[in-house]
Amino acid sequence: MSMAMRVWMRGLLLLAMSLTMGSALAADVLLMQNGDRITGKISKIWDGEVYIEPPYADEIKVKLDKVKTIDARRDFEFEMGQEKKFVGQLGVDAQGNQVLVRNGEETPLELSKVEELAEPQTPFEWEARTDVNADSSSGNSDTTNALVQAYGMVRFGDHRHEGKLAYNYQKTEGTVGRNQFDLGYDYNWLFGEHWYFAAAAGYSRDPVRDLDRRVTLGAGLGYQFYDDARRSLKTSVGPALVHEEVAGETSESGAAFWKLDFRHRFYRDKFEYFYRHGYLVYTGGDKNRVFDASTGLRMDIVDDFYTNLQLDFHNESKPALGRKDTDTKVILGIGLKLN
Repeated sequence: MSMAMRVWMRGLLLLAMSLTMGSALAADVLLMQNGDRITGKISKIWDGEVYIEPPYADEIKVKLDKVKTIDARRDFEFEMGQEKKFVGQLGVDAQGNQVLVRNGEETPLELSKVEELAEPQTPFEWEARTDVNADSSSGNSDTTNALVQAYGMVRFGDHRHEGKLAYNYQKTEGTVGRNQFDLGYDYNWLFGEHWYFAAAAGYSRDPVRDLDRRVTLGAGLGYQFYDDARRSLKTSVGPALVHEEVAGETSESGAAFWKLDFRHRFYRDKFEYFYRHGYLVYTGGDKNRVFDASTGLRMDIVDDFYTNLQLDFHNESKPALGRKDTDTKVILGIGLKLN
């Protein structure tokens, strides 16, 4: 082997060693309660779990309560209780204790207090879930019930898009008791710490109540009281336009809308209570008022599956001729969440 080749090979070996050592030094380290160590790259802490990708495997999830310390000297975006989002690093001091590093200063940190952690350069968030409840019987009674609910959210920086879908079908002894379909879309532009511009569109149909279709378009102002890993509360209000066809008659009317959305996770984040409503007040036409509300409880079962117990309430001040003004239903089903 020539001298030039030896020099080239030696340089290549030194480069490979330096890259390997550099990547090892830059790796995040999880020290477990049992003394095990996991090295890799942490992407987030969410729902009581640390997401880390070791160099030898795909990304894995580790229970946060099984972790003693995390050493990740990189900037992350934290969410902790009532404190607003802030940027900091995870470190370990000379005594082996967990510390939070902000502006070069170290302060003691309990990992259990970290509700959410993510890489700040990621401006994209998404969430989706779907609930299904269905049953059928024949013989002494011939009934069919089906309910499908779906929700999706995508956020790009200060712009949030939310979509909702619900379909409820009920048939007993050949008679259709429910055939409801609802579709909704909400757009929020968060231009301040709490304030946002709100735009909404909705489509509903319920032939059983002689509602052939109802289309609503609205825009207004919203206020977000808080929004973190465990709880969220927001409300919006503004003018709207309603186009509907009831019992074959078409009409249009101005209106005002008010929406409220609340959720709260508790008991080790295994349960989530939620309440949301929409209130539509017609300013013209037949001066109708439409109120829809859903409240319930979700309980995590395993992985991304949960059970859902929900009560829905619907009221119209001026329903179609011969129809009741109030409709309620209790829902018990299973759901799948993704994020």
